[in-house]
Order: sequence, then structure tokens, then C-alpha cells
Amino acid sequence: MHYCIRIQGHLDHYWREWFGNLEIIHEATGTSLLSGPLADQAALYGVLLAIRYRGLTLLSLEQDKEQTTKHDRSLLMTNHIEQNQSLKGQRLVILGGTSGIGLATAQLAASEGASIVVASSQQSSIDRALTLLPAGAEGYELDLTNEEAVKSFFERLGGFDHLIFTAGESLLVGELGSIELEQARQFYNLRFWGAFIAAKYGSSHIRPGGSIVLTSGAAGRRPAKGLVAVAPITSAVESLGRALAVELAPIRVNVICPGVVKTELWNTLPEEAREGFFQSTGQGLLVGRIGEAGDLAQSYLYALREGYSTGQVIVVDGGASLV
Repeated sequence: MHYCIRIQGHLDHYWREWFGNLEIIHEATGTSLLSGPLADQAALYGVLLAIRYRGLTLLSLEQDKEQTTKHDRSLLMTNHIEQNQSLKGQRLVILGGTSGIGLATAQLAASEGASIVVASSQQSSIDRALTLLPAGAEGYELDLTNEEAVKSFFERLGGFDHLIFTAGESLLVGELGSIELEQARQFYNLRFWGAFIAAKYGSSHIRPGGSIVLTSGAAGRRPAKGLVAVAPITSAVESLGRALAVELAPIRVNVICPGVVKTELWNTLPEEAREGFFQSTGQGLLVGRIGEAGDLAQSYLYALREGYSTGQVIVVDGGASLV
């Protein structure tokens, strides 16, 4: 069957290897037309995948109408949906989105055209974050451990597409005998109960096709000495993610599990000890370095876009779980 596939932009001859027998025709409108015969649906699907995974924009696809079958139409509709998984025009609410991983995720999503809402307990952090985000981004001061405040926040906010929870104070590092019980309770109030409350009151405002992404941590998988208060909560959040995926279906709920990432969460350690920890930890990882906030941002956006996964934990730890 003969196909005419129109793509945004002009393609040079480098692209020919990706499109087989299709002729590349440059048009005056700044588009490229791929024209020619394809042997079967597998060949067509291969071309569509190449377009998608090479970051190209599909504008149209046509063939002889008399030869178009119901299967063809289904394939074209599937590709249309995949091509429209962009975050452009979607509204993201990022609780904890004023620093570290949350801010990096907000910046990356905004660069793709998403509308950003961030919330934090500190107005100074909000003010700083808004200077690093595009005009139109919203920032709100919010105590995520206060159930009534969170409920009111979502009622005022209205509808949105995705909810991301990255909020967390500096890590509670210390051996068992040195940790005050009230400290540990406060740590759980934000990282676990904060996520619980956010899902409880935020989920009813999520638009069809939307999702929730929570944050755990690699400490629960391979605890180290001094992380006795940190490790259990990461496992609890992952279990919460699975339970919410069942409870809130068809809203998708997934969890990102970061390894050691260079953010403000480690600021309770003295600078010299902190930098030494980063260096020694990075040298022991398979990738040879610790993570950056931007590395994790990519994972959160993947969880938003990928519409077939729910109740899953995405581990992004530089290979720490293997060494």
C-alpha cells in the first residue's frame, strides 16, 4: 500500500535509513513528506515508532481509502494517542516543588509547556522557586501535615491533571539510641501522612487520564547504619502507592524510588562530611556518580506520560541495588 506521511520540519538524508523505501520530499511550508509503498502493517508500525522515538512530530498520514481496513484505523488512532502524550497544556501540582527533585521536575515539565503549581511550607522557598519557573506558575504556602489546610487548598485549586508529591524535610539520620520519638513522628507526618492526605483530597480533582506520583527512597531496600528512621518510611510509601492504585483506579498511582541524590535533604550533615559522603558513594555506584535532581525529573515525567503502568515503583539509584 502507498502511504503519504507528513512530518514537521525538513529531514536531511541521515533520516533515510529510518524510513526504508519512503521518499523524503521537502515542502515549501517547512514540512517533510514521506511518500511511498510499505509492504504491510508491521512496516508501517516501524515507521511510526521511528517517528515517535526520534522526537519528530507527525502531522498527517494518508493512504488509498479503498484499502484502509478497520485494523489500519485502529493503528492510526493508537499512534495519534501516543503522539499526543505531551505535557503541553496540562496542569501539574507538585507538593514540595520548590527545591531539589520537585523543583527540577517542575522546571522540566514547564519546558514542555505544562502549567505548574507548587506548594511548600516556607514562603521564601516559594518566592525563590517562582523566579526559576516561567511566568504564570503558581505558588502556595501550605502545611502538608494539616489535613484541613490541604483539603481547603485542593478545593480552591480546582481541576488539574497530575499530582506529584516530593515534599520532605532534611533526612533524619542517626543511630537508634540517639533519635527522639517525637522527631521520628514528625518525619512520618510529612513524608507518609502528608502523601496520604494529599491523595485523599487531591484525587477527586484529577482530570480523566491523570495520575499521582509519590516519592520513596532506596534506603528501604538496602538500609545503612544511621538510617533506621528513614528506611521504614520508604517502604511504607511504596505500599501506599500500591494501595492507592487499587483504591483510586483508573487514576494511575506510581512511586519513584531515588537513590542518593545531591539535594538540600542532606544539609543536616556538615559540609565536609556531606561532600565526602557524596564522593565515596558515587565511586561505589555502577554509574560512577551520585544522582542529580535533573536525573530524577526525567523519571517523574516518564511516570506521568506512560499510561499503562500503575501501582509500580520505579527505582532510579545508579545501580546501588546491585552492588
